[in-house]
Order: sequence, then C-alpha cells, then structure tokens
Amino acid sequence: MMIHDNHVNIINRSWASYGADVRISTHDVTTEAGCEELLKMANEMGPVEAIFNLAVILKDAVFQNQTSESFKVSFGPKALATMHLDKLSRKLCPSLKNFVVFSSVSCGRGNAGQTNYGLSNSVMERICEQRKKDGLPALAIQWGAIGDVGLVADMQYEDVQLEIGGTLQQRISSCLLALDKFLKQDEPIVSSMVVAEKKAGSSNCGNIVEAVAQIMGIKDLKTVSRQIPLAELGMDSMMAVEIKQTLEREFEIFLTAQDIRTLTFARLLELSAQSDNAPSTSVATRVQNDAAVGMRIFFRNFGEEKFANEPLIHMPTLISNETGEKEAVHAIENVMFMMPGLEGCAAALEPLSRSLKIKVCVLQLGTEHRNENCEQMVDRLYQLAISRLVPGTKFWLLGYSFGAMLTLDLAAKLERRGVTGTVFCLDGAPDFLLSLAAAVINYKNDFQLQNSLICKTIDIVSPNNEITDTLMEKLNKIEDYDERIKYSISVLPVQTNYSNEFIASIAKVCFDRMKVVINYDTTNVKKLKSQIVLLRPRETPPFVVCEDNYGLDKFSESPVTVHFLDGNHVSIIENKNVADIINNVIYNS
Repeated sequence: MMIHDNHVNIINRSWASYGADVRISTHDVTTEAGCEELLKMANEMGPVEAIFNLAVILKDAVFQNQTSESFKVSFGPKALATMHLDKLSRKLCPSLKNFVVFSSVSCGRGNAGQTNYGLSNSVMERICEQRKKDGLPALAIQWGAIGDVGLVADMQYEDVQLEIGGTLQQRISSCLLALDKFLKQDEPIVSSMVVAEKKAGSSNCGNIVEAVAQIMGIKDLKTVSRQIPLAELGMDSMMAVEIKQTLEREFEIFLTAQDIRTLTFARLLELSAQSDNAPSTSVATRVQNDAAVGMRIFFRNFGEEKFANEPLIHMPTLISNETGEKEAVHAIENVMFMMPGLEGCAAALEPLSRSLKIKVCVLQLGTEHRNENCEQMVDRLYQLAISRLVPGTKFWLLGYSFGAMLTLDLAAKLERRGVTGTVFCLDGAPDFLLSLAAAVINYKNDFQLQNSLICKTIDIVSPNNEITDTLMEKLNKIEDYDERIKYSISVLPVQTNYSNEFIASIAKVCFDRMKVVINYDTTNVKKLKSQIVLLRPRETPPFVVCEDNYGLDKFSESPVTVHFLDGNHVSIIENKNVADIINNVIYNS
C-alpha cells in the first residue's frame, strides 16, 4: 500500500503527541514470511492485541477485460495478507482481542467493474466467519464511500458530493462512531454506508423498459422479441454496465451481473410494474423465472380461506359498512356487482369498494369448480346476479383484469333477459389480456403455464420464501400436474394462512382461468346496448399490442368511454380517481 510522506508525517506527529511508539514496517504482507516478520516486530514492542487490515488497491475493469494479473493486484494486500495474518496470529498473538478487516459494499452489493475487488473482500469476510466459528475475534466491515480521506475523497472535486453505487461519502467522524459500535457486537460481517437520496424515474425515460431500450439504441420495441436476452440483442459490456447503473440509480433495482446478461424485455416489463407499485425505500429486487414473475401482474391475493368459496361477498363502501360476510339472498336496489381478477376472490377489490357511493357485491369464482370454461363460469355468476336484481332496474357491473372478460359475457346474458345498464372494465378486456399474457408469460405449452401458476401461488401464500428460485427446475422434472402441486406444497415453508387443500385448489382453478384468457374467441361477439366504460393506465405496457379502447368497440353498439389514469395494471385499483369516475357516472345516471 502506498502512503504519501506528508500524510505519514502528520499522523506520526499526532500519535506521538499521545505518547504512542509508531514504527512503519516495509515487510511484504502478501507473503507468509513477510507477515511473520511483521508480527514478530510488533511482539517486540509489546503484546499484539489488535490487527487491522485497511489495505485497498483498485484495478477496475469490466469482467471481459479482467486478467489474472488484475486479480492478483487486488487479491494480495487484502485476501492473501488476511489469510497469512489469520494463520500466524493464532500462534504468535495469544492476547489478540480484535481482528478487523475493512471490506466494501462492492462485496456485499456488487459494483460494476470491481469483480476482482469484490472477490478479495469476500475472501476476507469468509476468513472472519471461520474465525468467529473457531471462537476467535473477527470483524469485517463493508464500508460505503468514505469522505474526508481515502480514494473517494481524492476523487472529489471541491465540495461536490460523489454518488457511488447509490451511496454518498460517510464522514470519518461517523465512521469512527460506527466502528466503536461494531467492535462491541458479535456479528462477523457488518455494513456502514450513507444511502443517497432516492431519485427513482429521474431519467428522461418514463419507465424502465424505455430506459434500457434507449441505452441499447432500440427505437421501436415492437421490432424485437421480448423473450430474447439483451446480450443476444446486441448488448456489449459497456452497455451492461450502463444498464446496471441506470437501474440502480434511477429505479432502485439492484441486479447481479449475471442477471443483467440474462435480462429480457419481458422481465423488465415485470420489474417496471413492481417498481411503480413498491414503497420508495430501497430494496434489493429478487429476479425469478420469467414466466413465474410475469404471473404477478395477474394475481393480487387470495383473501381469507374461510370466505374463498362464498359465492357472493358484500363489501364495505361509503354508504355501507358491511364486514365482508355473506349476505342473505334477496334483491337489492342500486347495487354494483364486481368480478375479481384471476384469483377469483373479493379481497383485492376492497380498496376500490371503500371509496364508492353504491352498495357493492363481489361475485366470487371460488375454488370448488374445476375444468370450467368461460360459459360455465358466467352461468354461475348470472344466477347470482339475476336473483338479486330488482325487476325493472338497470345493472351496474365492474370487472377487474380477468373479471372484465366475464363481466362482458354476463352483461350480454343479462341483456338477453331484457336488462341493460353500465359495464365498467378496470384495465381488462379480452384482446388486452391475451396480449398482456403473451408479453409477460412464457406459455408455449400447458406444462410451462402450470408450473408458472404453481410458483406464483407459492409466492402469494408464503411471501419472501427461498424455494421458488429453484422450484421451477424441480417441477420441470415431474410430469403429472397434481404431483407437481403436491411436491410444491411439501417443500413450502410453514405458514398458517391457508390449508394445503386450498393451495392445491387455487393452483388448479387458476390454470383453468388462464386457459379461458388464452382461448377466448372474439370473432362472433354480440354487441351490447349497455354503456361500456374503460378505466386504464395512461401507458400501454411494452409489447402489448392493442387499441386505446382495448378492442372493446367490438362489444358495444355505442362508442366506448375511455379514461386514462395514473398507475399500472396492479396499482390502478387503488387510484382514487377510479372511484371518483365511477361515482360520477352513477350520480349522473
């Protein structure tokens, strides 16, 4: 490690003022012999009670340009020196109380161009973990950027704050306070950093997909396949670095270099939906199989199991304080019937219901009806709705996502009975859903679709589990769908919200419903007399090809009313403007 003479003189004078005996060793600590001489020299001065390795040498380059020599340069003073100090201190330093190495956030979180540096720090951390297991003192500190002194301080221009990997410089006084706390605790690996202020979406691009497309020089996303990895679309090493940094800086999404290499636009589309719907605090985004990830757009939650198979659930609204319990069968004047998304339960619609000035009944799909087609589902919903409509009154129907398909068919069936009304489609329509499914789900065959549904079901019933990353690979080896579900449940982490029977049932019926989306036929649709109101996000997801009205003009004799709102397919249901528009339509009627 190089030390500037002026810096050494200042430190020496400072320590000497406290009566310290300071000696500078020039032994080569990257060799075992050099480390041994260093420790022997220290023992001559007195018992060695603390060892600190603060060494840092950077040799940054993208991985393709790294060499064995660039790895050795970084590896020596950090990894090799720590290995030798660990081995020799065990016999030469019996009074040792502290064994501290300075690691980096580039090891804990990764940093473009620093594979060699990250490896060196990782080796030091593994040594500390082993020492702790052996009952010896050990501490590795993953520091972020340090201000006042050191490499980052040398790069800083005047008082301009540098942002590196999403962190700002930590003042040396703060570092010393953190160090004091770290020395008093027992964990072998700790971190200290100053997280930069979040500026998600501050780039000139409106979303993640557009930002990546701009970096790669792709002007029209419809000209490329959503399933082909970016590397095969022409992404070179420098583009990969820029994409990684842009995702971290602008959208708070942290991916590994391997994730970047295998990234597809289909996966970016899902990350965009997650980012729009996530809290502002920074979290590491875990990336899974494309198909399983894409399913998140179609699912919300399963609600409470005890209510899942109730055919009808009354919801709390601005004029009704229903608790969600099933209500007795009777006709209700001025009521809105809602059809939920793919999961088929009422829970996801509660945020919207609470802001409406009309009574709301959700017609649930349940989990007891297997192998149903669209017509059979609609027949069940029709029997529920017609028995609760007051003769001579108009209907109010709302379908969210998958529920919009059923709502259109239900409206047609009610019109054949002589009843008309208004149909609200909340970001749902047959053409749109089919295109969305094609954009975010790899469903080349039923086998892949079933596995994706299983993984997503497991994610909902047991959030933040550690099995779905490897589950898809296991499922691909099991032929029978029921056996795949059975295996998935057997490895599911312990949870108390849902029974195994319910989990199995929901995976099976959701497969039936996805097949309805894929097989829906719009060629011979009878147009509705009832008004159709579409509430949709302003931006159409990339790769989704459909008209502004989602092709709903095929279902209506009159023009479709379209409202463009903030949000995405997942978050729009919580947009207050949705409720305001619905309330105004009802009031004006």
